[in-house]
Amino acid sequence: MSENKEQHCGCGCDHDHEEEQNMIYLTTDEGEEMACAVLGIFEMEGEEYIALLPENTETAFIYGFKEDGEEVELIRIEDEDHYQKVSDVFLSLWEEEEFDEE
Repeated sequence: MSENKEQHCGCGCDHDHEEEQNMIYLTTDEGEEMACAVLGIFEMEGEEYIALLPENTETAFIYGFKEDGEEVELIRIEDEDHYQKVSDVFLSLWEEEEFDEE
């Protein structure tokens, strides 16, 4: 994970970005690199998840999340019902702004 010191995240919102925005770079199926702002890391049922916002979009990605020292693993959520539950938790936390910003 690397950090970007720019003040604007490209999310289309008008909130202040006084703190440095953490970024994760994903590689698409086509082999292109995509910069994503880390919206937050949160827990549900004892598992950690991460919400990412790709640059120039308004749609967040949510993955399972494991961190081991410097290594970060993103885990695709395959089950649609489980993904919906995780998305609902993220949306409620986003509204409350009670998740850990990384």
